[in-house]
Amino acid sequence: MNHLIRARATDRDRDFEAHEARYFQSEKQRMDVFQASLYNFQREFQEEDDVQSAGERGRVKHFDDAMASFKGAFVNNIRRQEERYNEADAQHEETFRRSNAVREAIFSQGQQGRADAFKSAEEARTESA
Repeated sequence: MNHLIRARATDRDRDFEAHEARYFQSEKQRMDVFQASLYNFQREFQEEDDVQSAGERGRVKHFDDAMASFKGAFVNNIRRQEERYNEADAQHEETFRRSNAVREAIFSQGQQGRADAFKSAEEARTESA
């Protein structure tokens, strides 16, 4: 009888081991399927992301190009404005210098005319005296 109990226990152990092996095999297959589906999902997601990113990169490049163009135009406008200001300032300075020279000449002529008139008046006075 002990022998029978041991035989039944051994059969149960073998059945349990066989059942456990089938369970582990089934679990391994389930994990393999899960890993494959996860890999496929990640690959599909990456492909979709790459397509969207390509479009976004195109828009970013277009925006960056436009901003560079605007910046170039802005810098050129500022440079031209500064050049025009410097040219106008130089012209105003030249005009002021010329006008000042003319004023000085007119003032000198006026002073000389007054001095000559005064001298003539003095000579006329001394001759009549």
